[in-house]
Amino acid sequence: MRSLLLSLLLISAPLVHATDSSSDQRGAVQANFDDFQANYNSLVFSLSGYIATLEEDEEDVYAGHQLCSNGQQMVKLFQNNARFAKEFDKTYAPDLTYADSLKMWQDTAKESQEGCAKLKKEYDKLDLSL
Repeated sequence: MRSLLLSLLLISAPLVHATDSSSDQRGAVQANFDDFQANYNSLVFSLSGYIATLEEDEEDVYAGHQLCSNGQQMVKLFQNNARFAKEFDKTYAPDLTYADSLKMWQDTAKESQEGCAKLKKEYDKLDLSL
C-alpha cells in the first residue's frame, strides 16, 4: 500500500502547496475548485509526511492510522466533488486524471481496509494526552 501511495505522491509532489485545513473537512463538498485544490494539496502533503514517517518506523501506529484516515479523506474529496473533474484534468493531466485518481484512491482504501482496521484498534489504545 505504501509503495502505491508513494508512487502517486512522487508524481504529484511538484504540484503540491500545503495549506492548513481541518482534516475533518478536507473530504467534504467544496465550494469551488480553489478550495478543492487546496484540500487536495493538503491531503497529498499530509500523506507524504506520514509515508516518510512510516519509511523510518513501520511500527508507528499513529502515522499508520493517520495515513489511513487521510487516504479515506482523499476518497471522500474525490467522491464529493466530481463537478471539478474537468478543472482537475486541465490542471494535472496528463500525469493525473480525476477518474484515474478516484479509482486509485478507492482501490487503495479497499485494499488497505483490513490493515487500517487493525491500526485503528491499536490507535484507539494509544494514550495521546500530554
